[in-house]
Amino acid sequence: MKTAIVTGAAGGLGLELCRALVLRGYRVAMFSRDAAQLEIEATTLRAKGQVIALPGDVTDTARVREAVEHVEATWGPIDLAIANAGIRNATWAEDFPLGWAKRLMETNYFGMLHLFDAVIPRMLDRNQGCFVGIASLAGIRCLPGGSGYGASKAAMQAFLDTVRLELGPRGIQVVTINPWFIRTPAKDDGVPRPMMVEVDWAANTIVSGIEAGKKQIEFPLLPSLGWKLLRLFPNSAFAWLFGHRHGRSSIGLKILMLAGKLGRPSSNHRLFRRSDES
Repeated sequence: MKTAIVTGAAGGLGLELCRALVLRGYRVAMFSRDAAQLEIEATTLRAKGQVIALPGDVTDTARVREAVEHVEATWGPIDLAIANAGIRNATWAEDFPLGWAKRLMETNYFGMLHLFDAVIPRMLDRNQGCFVGIASLAGIRCLPGGSGYGASKAAMQAFLDTVRLELGPRGIQVVTINPWFIRTPAKDDGVPRPMMVEVDWAANTIVSGIEAGKKQIEFPLLPSLGWKLLRLFPNSAFAWLFGHRHGRSSIGLKILMLAGKLGRPSSNHRLFRRSDES
């Protein structure tokens, strides 16, 4: 039986990843800063398999290391580590929120590194294991208001793409996950999200891709291909499409808002609003 640890596991994608793994026969260690909700969800999942609830914050290096040590002392080697914990918040250049920019990097990027630092030496000892980072298509091209979030996800992508070259020959699989919009139970913030996918579908797509040995998983197909194509646009063309218009929606955002009416109507053009870590 394989053992997995998932951060940000008390809700949203993290919780669904835990559920998908348990149903596939994994022993799952759930890590989250929301201790109360974590225990509720872990109790439910224990009816389906072996689950450990580990409260803690991914920004706390020592706590992440303690959690990993506890899992391996209880169940043995960790086969799969998924750095899912993350937060979002707008970081507009005007009145730039430096504190939030730092917090985004500390949680999204350094939170991933803390898990990496805790599990990789143990995987190297065995020449076996899998490390997964939940990044985002926002790390490829990001829209106005998302500079801090996009930078944290781009940093994750760069790190994972590089360590994959170093760890692959040692038998360790490194996977980058770049999702588009995922529907979760979070409060509706009025953001247009065309072609959203359901969170259970996203979780199963990710786990299936990991088990198939993929190195990069992006979904759904059409938005991911479109967004990667935008990366090739000259800066002037991208600015023409998505440049901030002093309170008025850019051409590109108007297109997204129009498409978004198919699923979630909105008049709010700011695509980056706070969404707490699960």
